[in-house]
Amino acid sequence: MLLVVIVFLIVTEAIYEAFFNEAQREITPSRSKLYFTMSEIVELIYRGTVTAMAIAWVLDVPQIFVVKVIPYYEALIAYLLIRYGIFDQTYNISCGNPLWYIGGTKNFDKAGKWFFRITKFPPSHWLFWTKLILFAIGVSLIFNLA
Repeated sequence: MLLVVIVFLIVTEAIYEAFFNEAQREITPSRSKLYFTMSEIVELIYRGTVTAMAIAWVLDVPQIFVVKVIPYYEALIAYLLIRYGIFDQTYNISCGNPLWYIGGTKNFDKAGKWFFRITKFPPSHWLFWTKLILFAIGVSLIFNLA
């Protein structure tokens, strides 16, 4: 169940951010409005789910699907590994970018471009394997926790 929640949160966040960024790039007003609307709908679902989970946590609502208590830091590490593994690809597909596209606006993207320029590694191969391995480690942590 934890894996389903983690993947849901990552994918919905990536999709609504991609739609929002596409809306800002779009020149045609009708398409821009469509992307903004799609972004708002997915963001509403995402934020509604996060809000419901936060309220359930604060109210200590019994968890039906959890058999034992899971250490928070292990679940957080699994979340970060899975997010690294699937966020960018989901975002790029939603934006219509190439699958292994590296942006240039965030410091993490700039560091990645610098790394690939210095090492001469092909970004697609490096990213594919690191994301696949770290995603697999994150998923195995979830199954190890359950």
